[in-house]
Amino acid sequence: METIYQQRQKRVLARLGEDVEGLLVLGVANVRYLTGFTGDSTWLLLSREKTIALSDKRYAWQLADECPDVETRIRPVGKQLLDWAVEVIEQLGWRCLAYPSDRLSVADWERLREALPQVRWVAVKGLVEDERARKDAGEIAELRHAITVAERALTRWLATVRPEDTEKQLADRLEMLLREEGADCASFPVIVAADAHAAHPHARPRRRPVGQCELLLVDWGADCGYKSDLTRVFAGRTISARLMNAYDAVRYALEQTLAHVRPGVKAETLHAVALQALQQAAVGDHFLHSTGHGLGLEVHENPILRPGNEQELQPGMVLTIEPGIYFRDWGGVRLEEDVLVTANGYELLSRFPQDLHCLWA
Repeated sequence: METIYQQRQKRVLARLGEDVEGLLVLGVANVRYLTGFTGDSTWLLLSREKTIALSDKRYAWQLADECPDVETRIRPVGKQLLDWAVEVIEQLGWRCLAYPSDRLSVADWERLREALPQVRWVAVKGLVEDERARKDAGEIAELRHAITVAERALTRWLATVRPEDTEKQLADRLEMLLREEGADCASFPVIVAADAHAAHPHARPRRRPVGQCELLLVDWGADCGYKSDLTRVFAGRTISARLMNAYDAVRYALEQTLAHVRPGVKAETLHAVALQALQQAAVGDHFLHSTGHGLGLEVHENPILRPGNEQELQPGMVLTIEPGIYFRDWGGVRLEEDVLVTANGYELLSRFPQDLHCLWA
């Protein structure tokens, strides 16, 4: 019986022309998706007859344990991975090979072309990534787990927040709790930003007490192999009128966008819906980023919900929906949910309450 990895390999290869003998696969997440290998510094050579991992001695035993059906070619110490790939391709005698033009640097591409002048190279983009966009049942279960871990960690974290804590202390504590709840680590550096600092969508936590903040933005996720990604905003001791107004506008944009999630809808449409909702509240100019992105082995995957992206949603895609508005001299409000595209619409995978509440009574 074929493994899930062999099935994925077949789907990827089916997208190549019949005259293409093989595919060079780069990227930790792409290699993991096609083989189950959890290490790094490894490329794949994939054909209809062979699956070859090009790696080094550090991973020889790990590859044997995790990928027993994959042929492994271990490069000698001191030989670069690209040069090892050249040797193996020469040994295979391949004459037409697809390569990921969006992942291979110009310098490496030129070296490959010069070292293998007999090979006809076919540029491809997003071949594996497009397959990864549609999650199977096992992947969806992994994502549900990562979301649950993240939400459990935040629930514990909220009980520990004190005005004297710095943003960095709070971010570090939340990452520790993510690990305690079962995550390998955070999906990305945890963002904890108070007041005006929250106007930076990717704020780096400071060594500054949050004090009597008006608002505190928290963007976090659990990396359990598959990754979650969530954002919530909390008030300080009281909920100010301007925070409530901003929060209501963002929440309305989130609700409107979720209502449009279903198969066949274009990624750009979801962004347009979120933007229109914020424009109705006269805050559209303060929306600084795309409305969301795919989620999986990487925290940012296809599709990206941005203007100009005509990629259509398909069942099995898992997305973040995260409208936000940012005011330089005051702060930022963003709400982020993780959702599954289903056959008829969507399922909200994240469950942490959206209601705005105070950190300290």
